[in-house]
Amino acid sequence: MVVVLAPVAEELFFRGMALRVLEARMARRVALVVSAAFFGLTHFQLLQLPALI
Repeated sequence: MVVVLAPVAEELFFRGMALRVLEARMARRVALVVSAAFFGLTHFQLLQLPALI
């Protein structure tokens, strides 16, 4: 159940609530980039960085 609910909750937060708040404060394209960067940062794992280099 958690495997299904966690991604749904993430989508509701990042594309729903957070994106709406950002769009109210800045241009749509900028809000999309900021939201995507925030999403990426929340999923970033420092231990996996050497594999990316």
